[in-house]
Amino acid sequence: MQSPAVDGYIRPEAGVREQQLSDSLAIQESEMVKLRIRDSLAYFLMALSLAGCSSLMDGGDHSLAVSGEVRSGGGSHALSQRQVALLNSWLGEHRSGWGMVLATPPVPDLVVVVKREDGKSASLDFYLQEGWKSALTYFGSGNKEISQASFPAAEVLALKADLMAPQ
Repeated sequence: MQSPAVDGYIRPEAGVREQQLSDSLAIQESEMVKLRIRDSLAYFLMALSLAGCSSLMDGGDHSLAVSGEVRSGGGSHALSQRQVALLNSWLGEHRSGWGMVLATPPVPDLVVVVKREDGKSASLDFYLQEGWKSALTYFGSGNKEISQASFPAAEVLALKADLMAPQ
């Protein structure tokens, strides 16, 4: 239905414009609901996958290092028994906070490769890049043994310094 002509123009009823606006808003709301459902599902799946992940560092299955080697751009050297004990002690005191690797780390500036009690090898990566100095990444022998954590930078740097010093 149209309203009477004003100045020679036929104007639509105000109700028609309101209906068009209402229809447009309904479509936008429907799209928003779909996006919220999609996002909620994504968060749920991510939480579910994180809950299913286990880390050697968090669990009781942590196998201690029996020997190791420090590798950096400046060469490599074997860890002394004191350094192996220090590393085992440090990791034992820092069992919590480890989780899935969610961001690709930069190239490490220091890698500590250890042989564990169970005969398998593992490595612990330290980083020099800004924003990663407090991060450590642990790579064990399987996918369930890959984890990452951040600790106070001073603690990580102290451990790194103790492990870097040839004994």
